[in-house]
Amino acid sequence: KLEYLVSRPVFKTKDKFYKDKMQEVDDLVQKLSSHYKRLLTQDFNHYDKLIGQLEQLSPLMTLKRGYSLVTTAQDKMVKSIQDVEAEQMLHITVSDGTFTAKVYEKEK
Repeated sequence: KLEYLVSRPVFKTKDKFYKDKMQEVDDLVQKLSSHYKRLLTQDFNHYDKLIGQLEQLSPLMTLKRGYSLVTTAQDKMVKSIQDVEAEQMLHITVSDGTFTAKVYEKEK
């Protein structure tokens, strides 16, 4: 039985068998690496898209479009003309800083 087993092609061409198996392993590693890189690229693209969407919703982006944030001296947001009184000081925040303004009169 031993002679029979030793005479089998796998033992006679063990180097070729080993090389073939190593090539299969290399091919599988290459496929795995390629698939992993593709998944990472898809994930990065998805994250970039989500970040872009978040930036569009950012209050800072709204300020960059020309809007401002107006608060009273007590840090209450001014949402309506009814939130301010004549002679009141307001803090106005724009995209590149904050300044103070005084209300002289109200118009409806």
